[in-house]
Amino acid sequence: MKLHAYQSAEAKHEYRVVSCYDYSDVEGEIVHADEDTGEFTLTVNQENKSFNVGPGGIRILPRKVHRCW
Repeated sequence: MKLHAYQSAEAKHEYRVVSCYDYSDVEGEIVHADEDTGEFTLTVNQENKSFNVGPGGIRILPRKVHRCW
């Protein structure tokens, strides 16, 4: 999955970046993210921070998880 910089902030706010190394949420608002390359940029404390964790290093998941039970 990819989220692009040109997509609306509201659309990107529905998703979160999760690290595949420890399965924790990565803090910040998504500017862009790409699961295939592992590259993503987040806004943290009004500052953009870019990361590259390599292919398969992140997952982009919905913020709201719908439980089946």
